[in-house]
Amino acid sequence: MSTCLIDCDAMPCFREWVIRPQDQLPHAVRGTIELDASKVRFIAPQKGKVRRSGHEWLKALKGEPVLNACVLQYLLSRSDLIPDSWKLPSEDGGYFAIAFPGTVYYSDDGWNEPSVFDATDEETSTTFVRCLLFSEGRWKETFARLARDDLDSYFLAAIWTP
Repeated sequence: MSTCLIDCDAMPCFREWVIRPQDQLPHAVRGTIELDASKVRFIAPQKGKVRRSGHEWLKALKGEPVLNACVLQYLLSRSDLIPDSWKLPSEDGGYFAIAFPGTVYYSDDGWNEPSVFDATDEETSTTFVRCLLFSEGRWKETFARLARDDLDSYFLAAIWTP
């Protein structure tokens, strides 16, 4: 993957979902970054441990320089730049999805949901993160609902600081 400049302060739109400030991780990567595959690492799932709920999963990432959906959108538009080393085999014979938790989306279903950091599992049913998945021979987008208790099955993308 050659390096490329990505504006991580842009507003990554997706469906009718909104981005609420109170749901965002404070250490998500911001500003313009020069994305280089050698600076990206993946936080491995919690093998052999009790699965965490979505809000516990997100809380565990506080302090990590996680990538946001701006990076995901760029990579989807230039999938030729995604290195083969990002195809990370899972135990089921497929590949792990790569989550971009630096942007948390909210789908307003008509009731007032608290911040994902203060919510219970039932209250995180309308919050999501977008993911990159290699499937059927190509990179595509999927998403993870934070109400799920199996988010540790996803790898999380983060920037290594130089």
